[in-house]
This record gives sequence, structure tokens and C-alpha cells, in this order.
Amino acid sequence: MREAIPAPAVLPVVGPVQPALLTRRGMAIGGGRGEDKETGAKRYWLSVVDLDAGTRIAEIPTGFFPHGVAAHPLQPHVVMAFEKHGKGCCQIDLRTQRVTATVQTVDANEFYGHGAYSRDGRHFFCTETAVEDGYRGLLMVRDSRTFAALGDMPTGGKEPHDCVLINGGQTLVVTNGGGHIDNGGLASVTYVDVSTRAVLHTLRFTDDGINAGHVWVSSKGELAIVSAPRQGLDADDPKVHGALSVFTPGVDAQPRTVSAPGLVDMRGEVLSVALHEPSMVVGATDPDGNLLSFWDFKTGRLLKSHRNMPGPRGIAVTLDQRHFVVTYGPEAGLVLVDVKTLEPVSEGAVKPSWMTGSHVVCHDWTA
Repeated sequence: MREAIPAPAVLPVVGPVQPALLTRRGMAIGGGRGEDKETGAKRYWLSVVDLDAGTRIAEIPTGFFPHGVAAHPLQPHVVMAFEKHGKGCCQIDLRTQRVTATVQTVDANEFYGHGAYSRDGRHFFCTETAVEDGYRGLLMVRDSRTFAALGDMPTGGKEPHDCVLINGGQTLVVTNGGGHIDNGGLASVTYVDVSTRAVLHTLRFTDDGINAGHVWVSSKGELAIVSAPRQGLDADDPKVHGALSVFTPGVDAQPRTVSAPGLVDMRGEVLSVALHEPSMVVGATDPDGNLLSFWDFKTGRLLKSHRNMPGPRGIAVTLDQRHFVVTYGPEAGLVLVDVKTLEPVSEGAVKPSWMTGSHVVCHDWTA
């Protein structure tokens, strides 16, 4: 492992490459789990929904509960799925609807939910935790053809989770949950240089009661970050709350946690986040509070909240940029929300979608 180098004068601010605007909504992909009705055995799958037809088209068995999904940049029908806090990771061919390879962690490491391909598709990076080394965070680098581990780089924190490739493929934005509240570490977001494997910059949260969970990065490098209560807090602890923070990169910039008077339902984990970049509206899900909320990124103002949607979980933006897509409820419903009115629409709803996981990803692999 190479030593960290000094932080640069300015942060990388060029976000991930945005997909071309399409006239169709695309396919929704998300993990699911359940029990076999006859045997009671646990089942896990990756569910695929055609958002334009409003139909579920596949449930691909995976053997573990898929959390994050990353698509190959040059072969979009190929995706990697990752387990959160476990040993599960696999490659899936969406055309044939089958698992084509499984990936093993090194030693006692655990996958921590997310990963990203390099721009040329030759490598992919996984957030992992060295469980036997104080839950130290690392990004494992693997060959995308052989899946061989090629070494790792630090995440600059404990228990990393989400990761997004930015800055023309040169930098990874990584969220670090901070681990158990008794270990003294704070949650953080770090910028890791892919070529030098060094932590370039660390953005630390000041609230020791929250972690740093999922992140959405705009094309200009702005961050929308959702969080959950830190591990080790009692249920009645006043620090048991989720949070939505926004961050515009710059020298010595800090995250800004958004809030609204009377919005007391944002408790537990604020699970998933999505940014509609044309309007800079941020959507966030809070399943424990049965709350779906939308915020103005630039002002932090609450635009709309829905408290009648049970257990909202995954949220993303359709490929035509006209709707948010949200998964919710014990029956794994899927609904579209108009980006202009921020109200659910009847068209395109799918129930059940069989997406019971934390995320939904809008993707196109037919081109």
C-alpha cells in the first residue's frame, strides 16, 4: 500500500460522465429477497423491470442479497452486483439473465455494498472492509476479465460503502461510515486518486451520530449524501436520526445538512438518494419514517414530502429525465414521480416489482 500524498490545491470537480439523454425511461434494476413458499428457504435475486412497458421481465437468482449494481462502460449488458456486509459478489449478463461469474473476497474481508468500473472497463473497484483489522476501509482493484485481485488502496476511513468514479476516471469519491460510535472516528467522504492510490482530500462530518451512506454526484462534482445513525446508539438516543447533506466542492468546503421546520419524520436511515440535474432537485427515501422527500440542492429548501408512501427505499432518475422512479412497501411496489410536479403518476407503476433492496438503478443495455 502506498503512502498518502499531500492534498492538491483544489479538489477534482468534474463529476461522472452523464448518459446521453434518451427518449425512453429505460430498465430499472434492483435487488430482492424472499422465501420459498413451499420450503421456507431464503431466495435472492436481481429484478429487472421495463419502465416503458410497465412490466417486470426478469428475476435473476444470485445466491446473495444484491445491494449496489455497477454497469460495464463498454458492455452495458454486463453488470456487477455486490452484497452489503458479506461475501457475495457476481457478474450478471442481463441479456441471458444469468450469473456468469462469482467473485471472492481476499482473506476475511467483506464486500460493503458498492463498486465501480474503470472508464476503459479493464478493472473494477469494490468497497471492502478488513474486518480483522479494525474494520479498516479499502478499495480492492480487480481485473474485470479474470476477477483477480490486483491490490488495494485506502479509503481513508472505516467501513466504506458507496463509491463513484469522477474526474475523467482518475478519482473515486468514497463514503466512509465511521464504524461503531465507540471507536471515536467520524464519518467522512474521501477523494482517492486511482493512479497513485492515495487519499487526496477528506471531507469529515461534524455530527458523530451519523454515518455517511449513499452519495449522488452531479456532472459538476456536487455531492448529495444521505446518512444513517451510527452503530452503537440506543434506540432512544437523540442522535438516532438520518440526514441529507449537500456539498459543493471547493477549497475548505464543508457539507451542509438540509432540514425543514416540522419535518420530524426523517428518522432512522435516510436510505437512497437521487439528483435530477436539470432542476437540481434531490430526492431521498426514509423507510423508517415512511417518508419520501424532495429538496432544492442550491437552497436546501424542502420542496415536497410524501408521508403516505409506506417504506420508500430505492430512488433513481429515468433515462429520459422526466421522472424519479421509487420502490416502496412490503409488496415491493414501483412508482414514477413526475420531476416537475413531484407527484406520483399512475402510468408506469409496477406492483410487485420484486425490488426489496436499498437501490433501484435506471439502465439501458439495448443500444
